[in-house]
Amino acid sequence: MEKSVYQHKDILRIFPDLSARSLVSWTEKGLLVPFHGDASGRGTIRRYSFDNLIQAGVIRELMALGVTFRDIKEFFSDPWKKKIRKVNYDCVFIWQRPTYKVDQYKKASMMVHSFHVRVFSIDEFKKYGAKIILELSATVQGTDRLIPIGTLHNLTSALIINVSQIYENVVRELKQQ
Repeated sequence: MEKSVYQHKDILRIFPDLSARSLVSWTEKGLLVPFHGDASGRGTIRRYSFDNLIQAGVIRELMALGVTFRDIKEFFSDPWKKKIRKVNYDCVFIWQRPTYKVDQYKKASMMVHSFHVRVFSIDEFKKYGAKIILELSATVQGTDRLIPIGTLHNLTSALIINVSQIYENVVRELKQQ
């Protein structure tokens, strides 16, 4: 089922809604870094690991939800692989989008560019569901502490990426090849 090296065409077969140009763009911009070998230069064969296949699925989801290239790149510079390996891809990411802090005196809002990504196992996510999302709804600026929305007049939203579902899709498509 799982071989050690995949090519560009394998990713396009697994995710048929991706264009070849999008995938090349992701590698050129450093969003998807092929695990095996150098991906630079025209005509270079890009070789990907199984983790890269999952990463491509996560990038695809984030792009569809309107997350910027810069934020996705920053997200993948975080040690996210260690987090999902602990639960063997059986997890959900909750991505807290940039928060808007309301200045009570000027009655204006300003964007505080920050995001937080939390990893929850599927069991944990199912058990706590909406409670997890509510606890992620606002942050204390300058810390990693999360608080209920409304306390600091911060407004935010959360994106949910089901890594478990992406994993199942990748495995199913690889079995069919």
